[in-house]
Amino acid sequence: MKTLFIATALLAASFATALSVPPADEPNAHTLTVGFTNLSQRSGALYVGLINEESATSGGFFRKTRVMVTATDEPKVTFSNLPAGRYAVQVFQDLNNNMKLDYANEMPAEPFGFSNVTSPTGPFSFQQSAVALDAPKNLVITLTGN
Repeated sequence: MKTLFIATALLAASFATALSVPPADEPNAHTLTVGFTNLSQRSGALYVGLINEESATSGGFFRKTRVMVTATDEPKVTFSNLPAGRYAVQVFQDLNNNMKLDYANEMPAEPFGFSNVTSPTGPFSFQQSAVALDAPKNLVITLTGN
């Protein structure tokens, strides 16, 4: 439990910095589109972080963004101009719009999720969550909690 708390704390803290802007078009670049299921409420915002192998070792994000959750639209994020490689995605739904992941008893009090993991029970693992990107790809992340 404590490890999950630390991992999600790092996730939330890393979103406190400014959101990144993707670089200009690069040759042989790919697109990763991420959809989300199991939203606990149709409100707030999703904070989405993209991690590559280099940023995984430094504990930061390669890119990150925020998307508002509306009453009707299904939220989706597209990361463009990505070089081929391995990527993982972390997300949390900020239900109270305070721009951070809240906790109750050392556990996330807001929904969160990782790519390639349907029900997170431990800390984020790049190796477990990473997917290969060598062509355009679509992912769906199932949020857990709240």
